[in-house]
Amino acid sequence: MKPYGQFCPLAQASQLLCERWTLIIVRELMAGSTRFGELLKGAPLLSPTLLSARLKQLIKAGVVAPGQGSTGPTYHLTQAGRDLQPIVEGLGAWGQRWVPSTLTDEDLDASLLMWDMRRSVDADAFPRQRVVLAFDYPDAAEGVQRWWLVSEDGDIDLCLIDPGYDVDLCIRCALKTMTAVWTCKQDFDEAVRGRAIDVQGSTLLASRLRGFLRGSALARLGGAGGLMGGGHAVEADAAATPAASVLAHRRQAVAWGMPWHGSAASEPGRPSVLDQGTTRTLRRQNGKY
Repeated sequence: MKPYGQFCPLAQASQLLCERWTLIIVRELMAGSTRFGELLKGAPLLSPTLLSARLKQLIKAGVVAPGQGSTGPTYHLTQAGRDLQPIVEGLGAWGQRWVPSTLTDEDLDASLLMWDMRRSVDADAFPRQRVVLAFDYPDAAEGVQRWWLVSEDGDIDLCLIDPGYDVDLCIRCALKTMTAVWTCKQDFDEAVRGRAIDVQGSTLLASRLRGFLRGSALARLGGAGGLMGGGHAVEADAAATPAASVLAHRRQAVAWGMPWHGSAASEPGRPSVLDQGTTRTLRRQNGKY
């Protein structure tokens, strides 16, 4: 970037941070990514060459510190980098409130959406035993139409190849619909009631989707509501009485080893910012990311 030729601290900071992709890289580091491949997964259109150049700039500026992990180089924010958190969150919240987005085809990316989902899932909301969620996007590009989130003993895996486990919950919808829900532009419950999203499987897990999937952290910061709104993801069987429905949910909760709160209603997710606390090493071996 050509220098502004000003001593103003804002101009000096803008010369560093307003280069293309720089703040996106900082966002990914704040979200918990530490490896080169993880950073690329969070910015699919960023070339490895440009990522390398931007990291060198941030390291030289003292915003990022390089390290060495057991499987290769790592990158972490310094104190100067961590001090950017309120700025990045503020920009994201401002963008959610004031910059209109029509979610054109150019904005849709199934891999990026599912990668963000994986690191935003509240692992504590899942039972300790294995739980498998399948996401089906018929309109997505070939090869990225079906995904699996696998939770077991507090660990979360994202798979692009069928992991071979029984599916507990299947969510099927257009990629644009789930992206709109994820970015808090469309209410999840309304999409289910309007049949834009089809949820099949365990009624207990379906009723607790709000606690499992938190949505985009920055979108939540900038939105008036939340990812899921209120109510249930899937309505109870109309043939069941309210009392029978509650008892069924209670029995299912006990079977899953999940806490029971006296109601079949889902629990709201805990407040969070960019660092969701569940980001793990990026993998793409045997279909795992």
